[in-house]
Amino acid sequence: MLGNVTCNVTVTESNATEEDRDKDKELDKDKNINNHNNENQIQIIVEEYQSRIAPIDGTQFSIIKEFIELDEMEPGVILKAIGIAADNGKRNFSYIKAILTTWKNDGILTIAAVEERERIFKENKNKGSINQSNKKSNVPEWSHPDYVNTTSEETKKELEEKKKKC
Repeated sequence: MLGNVTCNVTVTESNATEEDRDKDKELDKDKNINNHNNENQIQIIVEEYQSRIAPIDGTQFSIIKEFIELDEMEPGVILKAIGIAADNGKRNFSYIKAILTTWKNDGILTIAAVEERERIFKENKNKGSINQSNKKSNVPEWSHPDYVNTTSEETKKELEEKKKKC
C-alpha cells in the first residue's frame, strides 16, 4: 500500500527540452520579424499617404493600424485605397476609410481579392457598354440623313384616306 504519496509536477522552462526551447526561440524570432515588417509596411503607408493625400494625424494613423492589426488587412490593400483616392482627386481620409470599410465588410482583405474585384467590375462595365450599344435608339429612322422612304403605294393611299377622314 502506498500511504501518503503526492505527485506535484511543475513544468518550468528549465524542465523543457532543448528542442522545445529552440522552437520557442524561433517563434519569438518570427514574431519579431513580423512586427518589424509590419512597422516597415506601416511606415511605407504613412509616407504614401503623406505624399499623395495630406499630412497624417494620430487618429488616422491609429485607424490605419487597426485595419492592419485587428482586421488583418494586407498593407497593400491600404496602399491601393490611397492610390484610388488620390487618382480620383479625393484628398481626405474619410474617403479612404470608406473604401477600406467597404472592402472589410465584403471580406476583401488581400490585394489579390482587390484585384479580382476590379477585374469583375471592369468586365461588368464592358458588358454594360456593349448592351447599351445594342439597344435600339429612340431617334426616328426618317431623321437620319441617309434615310430612304420605303412606304408602299398601297400604304400611302390608306394614310391619305385616314387623313381625309380627320
